[in-house]
Amino acid sequence: MLPRCREVSKAVATGTGGDRPLLQRALLRLHLLLCEPCRRHARAIAALGGQLRRSLADSPEAGRLEALERRIVERAADLLNRGG
Repeated sequence: MLPRCREVSKAVATGTGGDRPLLQRALLRLHLLLCEPCRRHARAIAALGGQLRRSLADSPEAGRLEALERRIVERAADLLNRGG
């Protein structure tokens, strides 16, 4: 059974899709192939991460990027778990 949009959105936002068993990863990918809103969400999350990396790469604060990314992912997961 294909995962629902909420599960796919959470996996994309938290970056946990690759940690799943092969069948679950395949079903997540299939869902993304079939669901335009989830594909847009995945592209937006990827673009945001890329923008953060580029903007902080030359900054004296570059060492804090990893902690910032963790906080963003944790916050997104919390919001998704609460249905927000």
